[in-house]
Amino acid sequence: MYEAANPMNLSEWTLPENFLADVDGATCLSWNSSRFDIPMILVGGNSNVAKVWGYNATRQWHVIAELVGHTDIIHDVCWAPNLGRSCHWLATASKDRTIRIWKLKLNPNRQEQSEVVQVMAKDHGSFEVWRVQWNVTGTMLASTGDDGTVRMWQQDHKQQWQCVHTLCGEL
Repeated sequence: MYEAANPMNLSEWTLPENFLADVDGATCLSWNSSRFDIPMILVGGNSNVAKVWGYNATRQWHVIAELVGHTDIIHDVCWAPNLGRSCHWLATASKDRTIRIWKLKLNPNRQEQSEVVQVMAKDHGSFEVWRVQWNVTGTMLASTGDDGTVRMWQQDHKQQWQCVHTLCGEL
C-alpha cells in the first residue's frame, strides 16, 4: 500500500506496508469511499474468495470479512457509495458467469469478523462477467461480460435485485 510522503508533492511515494491480499494473486480492488469508517478495501483475485481489508488502530491491514460463494476467478469488485445506509453493499463479478451483491455490517469493535451476507447471485447468461460498477448513489449496479451486453440491476418493491435494463452494442 503506497502513501504520499508529502500530499503537496505527489512525486514522492513510500511503501509503509505490504501484505498478501490473495494467495493466488490479487487482480482487482475497490476502496470504501466513506470518510466515517476506518479505511477499507475490497480485494478480488485468482481465488474464488473476495476479502474486505480494514486498517486498524495499530496501522496494520487485517481481514474484516470474506465473501465466499463464487466458484471461479473474481474479475472485478466494486464498493457502493454509502449514502445513509446502516450497511455497505459490495459487488463481485466472476469467471463463473455470475454477479453477486453482498451486504456488509461492520462489527462495532472492528477487531472480529464482521457480518457479511450474500443478498444476490444472478447468472449473466453463458458468458464470463468482467466488470461491475455502482451508480453515484449506490442504488443501481451495471455489469458487463464477454457477450458485450451491459445489464443494469436494481432492487424492486420487494427488495429483490432484478435486471431492469439491457444495453446491447451494434457492430
